[in-house]
Amino acid sequence: MARSYKRDSKGRFAGGGGGGTRKASSSLPKTTSARGRAKTRETTARAAVKSGGGTRAARSLATAQRARDWYKATGTGTKRSKTKPRSGIRRTGGLPRPQAANGIRRTTGARRGPLAVKMNAVRSYTPRTSKGQMDAGLRRMNKAVDAIKKQLPTLREVRKRSDSLLSRIARGTARDIADAAGKGVKADVARLMLRQESSKTLRAGRDVIKRRAQRAAAAAARGSKPAAKAAAIYDRQLAPVLPKGKGKGRNNLRPGPSNTKGAPKKKRKPRKRKG
Repeated sequence: MARSYKRDSKGRFAGGGGGGTRKASSSLPKTTSARGRAKTRETTARAAVKSGGGTRAARSLATAQRARDWYKATGTGTKRSKTKPRSGIRRTGGLPRPQAANGIRRTTGARRGPLAVKMNAVRSYTPRTSKGQMDAGLRRMNKAVDAIKKQLPTLREVRKRSDSLLSRIARGTARDIADAAGKGVKADVARLMLRQESSKTLRAGRDVIKRRAQRAAAAAARGSKPAAKAAAIYDRQLAPVLPKGKGKGRNNLRPGPSNTKGAPKKKRKPRKRKG
C-alpha cells in the first residue's frame, strides 16, 4: 500500500505522518468574550473528567470554575476582542436593492369618517325644551356667581388699597391748593404741581376742602369762633384763581409761558345773507 501525504491549505506537507489525523487546535475563537471562553473551558474540562482525564482534567475544571465565579462576581469578562469574524456578505455592486413595502394605510375614506370621531363619545349638552334651557342658564349663572364670590376677597383688598391711594392724592392736592394762595417758593411749587394735575385730581382736592368747610360751618353754627375762622379760610381756598391785574370776572384762565394776555376774544360769525 502506497504511503499518502497530506498537505495544508498553502500546499505544505502536514506533520504527523501519512494517513494520520491532525489533532484539532485547542485555542478558542478570538471573537468570544473572556467569560465565554471560561465557560467553554469548563465544559471541555468537565467532559474530560467524565471520560477519565485524571488529576490534570480535575485541575483544569477547578480553574475554569474559579474563573467563572470571578467573572460573575466582578461583572467583567463580557468585552469581546477587537478581532471581528469574517462576514459572508459580499458586495453586490450596482445591483438594485429591494425596498421595504409601505404598510401604512389610510384610516379614513369616502364611506367612513376619522377614527377619532368614532372613538370620542363626549357630546356637548344642548337642551331642546324651554325648561332644559332655563335650567342650563341657571347653572351657568350660578357658576359665574361662584367665580365672583371666590374673587371677592381679592377685589376688596384691591379696592381698599385703591381708595387709600386716591384719598392720599386728594389730600395732597388740597394741600397744594391751600399753599398756592400764598407767596414764596412754597407757593410757586404748589402752583407748579397744580398745573400738572388732571381735572379729576383737582376736583378731588376741592371736594376735600368742601368737606372740611362743611364741618367748620357746622361747628361755627354751634358757636365755635375757631371754626368760623377756619370756614372763612376754606372759602378763600375754594375761590377761583384769577390772572393778575384783571380784577373780577368769569375767566379762570391761568397765564403761563405761552399765554400772557388772558383769554382770546371771540370771533364774530359771519351773518347769513337773506334771499
